[in-house]
Amino acid sequence: MLPGVVRPIALPSVFAPLEPGYVDINLSSLFLMHGRIEHVSIPQIHDMNRYLQDLKPVMMWNSCNGYLINPGSELSLDATPISHHFFTKSARSQPNRRSTSVKRYFENKYKIQLGYSHSPLLRDPSGAMFPIETVWIRFRPR
Repeated sequence: MLPGVVRPIALPSVFAPLEPGYVDINLSSLFLMHGRIEHVSIPQIHDMNRYLQDLKPVMMWNSCNGYLINPGSELSLDATPISHHFFTKSARSQPNRRSTSVKRYFENKYKIQLGYSHSPLLRDPSGAMFPIETVWIRFRPR
């Protein structure tokens, strides 16, 4: 289910059933199994990134729309859903441009309720940011 609502996750168009030995799990759930995910320090985020890289994910996606995310993405050291702001595409063409937080953007666009506003965002190599509770990951546990 998507965060804070009773609506199923969106799957990528290339989604295939799990091969034997692989697991799909929500990224925030995965990290919660290893400790807290809000108000974490930079060294803790470095550890989380090492852990994520060691998993060698084969697929990551935004569960709100099925958008594939580069498996080489990392957690941001300084951006959270509540602290990171950006200009939306519609705001760029307006004279009185307004920025929005990642939290507000996801809540307005996808009608979800984010529960971990102070957790690190996942940043892909293009610079796109995703709340970790909307990201799903496929990997093979060792």
